[in-house]
Formats: sequence, structure tokens, C-alpha cells
Amino acid sequence: MDPGASAVESPTRTDTALLGRQGASGHRDAPGDAASTQQRIEAKVRQRLFAPQPTLTHIGRFRVLEPVGRGGMGVVYAAYDENLDRKVAIKILLADELPNEEDRLRFFREAQALARLSHPHVVTVHEVGQSDGQVFLAMEYIRGQSFVDWLHTKPDWPQVVEAFVQAGWGLAAAHHADLVHRDLKPANIMRSDDGVVKVLDFGLARAAESELADSLDQESLSSTHSALSSSLTKTGALMGTPRYMAPEQLNRGPVDGRSDQYSFCVALWEGLTGAPPFAGSTLGELLRARLQGPPAWPSAAPPVPRAIVEAIRRGLAPDPRERWPSMEPLLLTLWPDPQPRRHRWWQLTTTGVLVVGGVTALAWSQAQTQRCRGAQQQLAGIWDDTRRAEIEAAIVGIGRSYASDVWSRTQRELDAYAHAWAAMHTQTCEATAVRQEQSTRVMDMRMSCLDRASAELEATVSTLADADAKTVTRAHALVASLRPLSRCADVEALEAEVEPPLSREAPAVQLARWQLARAKSLRISGHYSRAGQLVKTAALALEGVEYGPVRTELMLERGKVFERLGEYEASEQALLEAMEHASRGGQQGLVADAARELMVVVGDAQQRADAAMLLAPLVLGSPHADPVEQAASRTTLAHVLRMQGKYTEAEAEYRAALALRLEALGPDHPDVAGSRNNLGVILAQQKRFDEAEAELRAGLALRQQVLGPDHPDVAGPRNNLANLLNKQGRYEEAEAQHRAALALRQRALGPNHPDVAKSQDNLANALQARGKYEEAEAQHRAALALRQKTLGPDHPTVALSRHNLANALRARGQYEQAEAEYRAALALQQRTLGPDHPSIATVRDNLANALRARGQHHEAQAEYRAALALRQAALDPEHPDLAQSHTYLAEVLLALDREDEARPLAEQGWARHRRDDIRPSDRAYTAFVLARVLWSIEGSYRDRTRARALAEDAVRSYRAAGAAHESDARDVEQWLSAR
Repeated sequence: MDPGASAVESPTRTDTALLGRQGASGHRDAPGDAASTQQRIEAKVRQRLFAPQPTLTHIGRFRVLEPVGRGGMGVVYAAYDENLDRKVAIKILLADELPNEEDRLRFFREAQALARLSHPHVVTVHEVGQSDGQVFLAMEYIRGQSFVDWLHTKPDWPQVVEAFVQAGWGLAAAHHADLVHRDLKPANIMRSDDGVVKVLDFGLARAAESELADSLDQESLSSTHSALSSSLTKTGALMGTPRYMAPEQLNRGPVDGRSDQYSFCVALWEGLTGAPPFAGSTLGELLRARLQGPPAWPSAAPPVPRAIVEAIRRGLAPDPRERWPSMEPLLLTLWPDPQPRRHRWWQLTTTGVLVVGGVTALAWSQAQTQRCRGAQQQLAGIWDDTRRAEIEAAIVGIGRSYASDVWSRTQRELDAYAHAWAAMHTQTCEATAVRQEQSTRVMDMRMSCLDRASAELEATVSTLADADAKTVTRAHALVASLRPLSRCADVEALEAEVEPPLSREAPAVQLARWQLARAKSLRISGHYSRAGQLVKTAALALEGVEYGPVRTELMLERGKVFERLGEYEASEQALLEAMEHASRGGQQGLVADAARELMVVVGDAQQRADAAMLLAPLVLGSPHADPVEQAASRTTLAHVLRMQGKYTEAEAEYRAALALRLEALGPDHPDVAGSRNNLGVILAQQKRFDEAEAELRAGLALRQQVLGPDHPDVAGPRNNLANLLNKQGRYEEAEAQHRAALALRQRALGPNHPDVAKSQDNLANALQARGKYEEAEAQHRAALALRQKTLGPDHPTVALSRHNLANALRARGQYEQAEAEYRAALALQQRTLGPDHPSIATVRDNLANALRARGQHHEAQAEYRAALALRQAALDPEHPDLAQSHTYLAEVLLALDREDEARPLAEQGWARHRRDDIRPSDRAYTAFVLARVLWSIEGSYRDRTRARALAEDAVRSYRAAGAAHESDARDVEQWLSAR
């Protein structure tokens, strides 16, 4: 099944800001006590920050050199890492900073997340641990000063902008890692002696100063101005430093990267003008000032270019939706080159060139182009040299022969995707900032789409970084499932998409979407249970969230995971809900995606083909849809048509899918190999063996070329080619292909992998066709034992192995043992698939064959009739399997001397089985049954003449079927000789 994409639906309400809690109930100090309350708070701060510390010589394995500072979270020491021979900074949290185990676990979780973030403008966390009951962080040691001290040196405004932009890139990298700072301010930014800027304490504000936050939370928004520079960080209360907080943060609402953007712009405004943009002596006054929007640029401030002023003002918008969509476009507007430069564009002067506003026209033009550079850096930590090395180690480290081929292709495709992403990011920026052919609103939409694409890339890379053998075999499908970047260039489609979530719901939506992206990557890589857990986690994150689009995405992913887990009823329900949400929101792409998945669940898994075909108009969707998605839809439709026996229509859809994939993906893509394989199968079912063999061999060769000859996915095409050879009576060649597929799976997956059992069963069928019954039985028994061992005795595929073994036993004349295996397979299928599943019909037919061979004709008739009823409910009237059921039932009725009842059934079977798309052995069997029925009925000479003609047809067809049916041909000849 082809993976699909998600879409969203539109809400109809707007956000409303809340203005404080002066009316809150509970104990309040009298107005005259405010100063004394503040004094108590400040006394606590002094007591905690300046209490004498015991002399330390070691913190864990680190040797303490000297104290270098104190802060709201604890004491910082310079120390020496004796193992790695380097100087580090150690921060010990004050004893009451983590008062309970929940705070401690949260701190460790966020510190570990920060430790995984590697960026030149974020301080590196080497280690988080405990020593003598105290929690500590070991960090990169920086020789330099905080921005508070550096700004006191009065740097010129270009130096200030450049330094802040460096900090901003670190902030952007953290946002991509789902880390929100919550307390960005000059005190948390360091500038090294060589001019490199680094941001400190990402996400760690959650764990700090809970007691102080309790006190200030009780003071509410009437707290006095001296508290505005305090760091308030209790989880669930006010977190951060009010002087720099965004309105939603002051309102105690959820925060995201745009809240950090606001704090960044407050600090940058202050760094450029010498004063913060908003004034207020209480938290309430400060919030009300911020909700009015940013003020005018101070007239006494340095003459900063208007573009920079407007960029900062946009970042100070009260509504997060009106700010920059992320840090990147803001930074590219503030500074044209994300790397520090010796020469700044606004400092260039040129003799003899027109100068406007202190900037040359040439320099301005160059600056506008440079502004949009540096997109590749935004993928730092997502796809860079470090991540590339991690994934190579994970993939190659599984120790399989095909792993190096997988890594080569995966690296090449991820490199190409990242390069295309960066190119589109640059082009999107230049279309607005340089060529001015695109509005800012359109740029924001396209950048938002690119953000979703980079999030999917990050989820995919994270899955590959934890790769096991199962993930490695699905790496090509995982990479192919990445969001097509062409969507981010389709402005018309982006215009039709929905509004973003409300600011108070945005963090939960962002978190849930990341979890769903990770679930998708785990599902595609075959880790269905883990994917299901992430879907549940995403659902918990969305409790209380009313934003419709993300709930649609949740339902869609839930339906896909349930289908992979075999929970078809739950899958069907979730997908129906997803379709309903998507339809209400007018998201036709999502309707088609959900309908396509539902067609698989209903038509393939549950074999309700007629019901599945009702979804066809929705599955096909718009003819202007993405060609890869169109190919997936046509492939799904073709599967159901093939199941109905509509081979000509199915062939047309498979050919359409192949053409779409060739055009969109090129001739060397694995999905093209899949389409060739599908086409080969449908051609074989129409007895167009030469055409079928050409397509199957082409698909096999392509899969070997793109995945490597030892990749386990090569075994499937080998199996299909072998089945074709078997149909043509080329049994020796078929056996060789099956043996090659079995050896490949054993070598690539190990001898105990469930897929090995597939090849063992297939090989056994080939052996049986060559009359090697004893060896075939041994292979079937090995497959059954392997599936029971690895999947458990009640897994649906165990029923398949039991059925195959029963066929082998029946071929050897061991009818009683065969009946026992058939009944065991039937009972297991009824438990796992339900009593009315069409797949059960095959087991019932073969059970009836075994019963009839033992002379139990009445019992056999009951099973044949039950099988026929199942097929009539599920299949198209022209399906060949219905003809088979009619013929079986006719034969047993003939044995019961009920020729008049048998004749119409035999005629129905022959009407379908006489066509050219039927296997010769099936044609021969039906012809001979009808011949015997006609001969047994009292009638005219013409009927007996027809009976002989049919028997002669059966002889020819059995001979055309090959050596395996030579004995059947002789049986018919003997019957003819006797008449």
C-alpha cells in the first residue's frame, strides 16, 4: 500500500486575550502590605543565591577549579573533565530547585533533550547527572561575557544586530528540536572573547525557582516593578522574566517558538535603544501595554535601517499569528548572511556611486540577495554531517549484506531532499525580499509548508537513527514518504488550506503533529506497536484542543496504524471519522487519502469488494492531484478490481499508475519496480505469459539495481516470477527461483524471520507441482513451525501454513490428517477474520475436497455450499473463483446422483472457465465435470456428443498445463475410452 499525506481543516473562531486575575479568589495581602511582601520575596532570593556554599573538590568525575558565578538556578564552577582532558562549566542546582521527583524527572528529560542539540550558537551540554544528592549540568566552558555586560561597552548598532542574529540561529535550532527557551534575555546569552555568541539554559527554566514563582503567582498581575526582572519559572505558573515575556506568557497561556521570538525582539530593541519597548510598574500594566502593540521607534535611538525596525516590530505583535512564522525569516531580514562577516553590507561605501540613506544602491541589491542565504544551516541537527554519521552507523551496524547498499541510497536521497528544501527555502525568500513578485503573506504560507516538511524530515531521520533490521529494509519506503516539496510551491493549494490554530492551542498542536510524524515513520518502517503508542500519546496531547485539522490528521494516522495491526473494524471507524472531518473542512486531498486507506481496509483486508468500489470516486479525487498520490490511488483501485476478477479494468489502472510514476519519479525508482510487478501479475492472470514475464523480470532487475541484489525486498518479485513460471509448466525454473528467494531471505533476515516461512511455503508448492510430495510436506511443516514460534499459534498466517500443509497431505492421499489440518486452519481463520470473511471460502473448498476423497459427500456438499455463499456475498458475479465453487458443488452433486441440480452449476462454471484468462488446469477440470454431468443425464445424442467434446477439451488443457497434470489427462482419456 502506498503511503499518503495529511491535510487540515479550518476553524471558525478567533483568539481572545485575557487580562489578568485581579478578581481571583483566595487570600490576598492588603494593598498596604505589597511592599513588605516584595521585601519577603527579595529576602528569599538573597538567601538562596548568596548562602555560603561548602568547599567542593569534585562534582562527580569533574575536578572543581573555582566558582565563576551564581544565578537564579544555582552556582556555576569552572571544572576539569579528567576523562576527556577539557575544561568545562558545571552548574549545580540549588537544593530546593527540584523539590520532588516529578521536577527532577522533568529537569533530566529537558536537559537530555538539550544535550542532543548540537549547534554553534547554543552552549553545549556535555552531561547531566547527580553527585552527593545534587543535580548538576556539565557544559561547554566559554571565555567571555554575558550580553548584559557586553552591551554596557556600547557596541555600535550593526555589532548588536549581528550578535543577536547569532543568538537567534541558536534559538531557531532549538525550536526545530522542540525546545522552547521561555526565558530568553541578555543574561542568558554569552559572547565569547572571539565574538561567537551562544545561548544558555534552553528549556531549563521549567525546573527553576518554584518557590519564588508561588509567591509572585499569589501577587498576580499587581506585583510591583521590582519583580519585573525576576525569573519566574514554576511549571503551570508564570515562567520566564516578565520584562521580556510575550503577552501569552504573561497571561499564563501555552508558549511556543513565537513566544521566544517575542522575547528576542524585546531584548534586541533594548540592546539597540538602551531601553525596553514597553513600560509598566506592575505585571498588569506591562501586559496591557504589550496588548496595544509595539510603540514607535524612539527618535533618540541610533538610525537603524527601517527594514530592521519593521522586522523587530513584527516580532512584537500581540497576536502570535501576526509575528514571523518562525525565527528563520526574521533572522534573514535582520542580517543577510547567517554567518558572521568581516564586512557588513550597511557599512559599505562606494566612491562615485549614488548613495541613498547611507547605503549604496549596489550594496542594497546585494544585501537583498544575501538576506535569503543560509537556508541549509536551518537543517543543522536535522540533516547534517553529525546526523549523517549517526544514520550510517545505525544502518551499516545491523551487519546485513544489503546494509551498505541501503545506506548509499538513503544518503543520496536525503541529501537530495535537503538540498531541494534549502533551494526552495531560498527561492521562497527571494521571491518576496529580492524580486518582490510574491507577497509577504504568500511567503509565510510557503515557509510554514517548508517547516512541516522539515519536521517530517526530522522524524524520518530520527527513526533511521534508531534503525534495526526491520527499519533498514523499509528505509527506501520511509524516505519516499517524505512530504513532496512541490506542495510548498503550489500557491493555489496553499491558499485553500486552513488557518493556523489559536495561540493557546498552538503548542499542543505542534507537539501532536511531531508525534504523528514520528508515528508515521515508525509505521512505514514496520514498527506498528510503537507507532500506535505514539498515536495514543498524540491523542493525549490534544485533550481539550478544538482545532479540527489536527484531529483529522490524528484519525487518519490512527486508521492506518490499526490497519497494519490487523484491527480492521477500529481502522474502518477511524478512517470514516477522518473522511468526515476532511469533507467538512473541504480538504479534498485528505478525503482522497482517507478513502484510499479505507478502500484497502474494506476491499483488501476484509474483501468487501463491492463496498470498496463505492469509494472509487473519492479515491481518485482531483485529476490535478500530486501524480505520486494519483499513482497510489490508481494502484489501490486496481487491487480491488483484480480481487473482483475484473482483470482488464485492473490492468488499465496498473498501467496508469506505472505511467504516472515513470513521469514523476523516473525509471529507476523502487515504486516503478512495484508497478511493473503489479502489471506482471495481472497480465499473468490473463494468460498473457510473455508480456507478464517481461514485466516481472524488468521489475525484479530494477529492484536489484536500486536496492541491491541481497535486499530482502528482492525476494517478493522472485516469488511472483516463480509463480508465473509454475503456471507455464516451467517447474524446474520455478523451483530455482523459489530456492533463490528462500536463500535470500534466510541470508538477509536470518533463519528465524517470519518472512522465511513465506518462501518455505512457496517452495513447497513448487515442489508439489513437480510431484516431490514428501519434500513439499517437509517445507510446509518447517514454515508452520517457524510461524508458530515467531508469531504465536493464533496468528492469521499460521492458518495459511496449516492450509498449505493440509494440501500437501491430501496430495499424498493422507486425507484424515489433511482434514484435521483443514479444520484447524478453518477454526483459526474464523477466530481472527470473522466467520464471513471471503478468504475462508478457500479453506472450506479444500476441506470439502478432502471429505469427498473419503466418500463423505454430504459433509462435502455442506462445505462447498458454505464456500459458495461467502464468495457470492463478496465477489463480482464474473469472478473465476465463483466458477470454481459452482464446479466443485456440481461434482459432489453428481456423486450424489443429483445430476439435474448439478447441470446448471456446471454450466455456470464452464461459461466462465472456458475463457482465455483461465489457467489450463482449471479449464480442464470444469470441462470434465460438465462432460460427466451431461453424460449422466438422460437426454439426446447431442448432449453426449457435447460431453465427449468437453472431455477431449479437458485432455488438451491438462496436457497444456504441464507434466504435473499428466495423470489427470490419462484419467480423462480412460473415461473417454470407456464410452
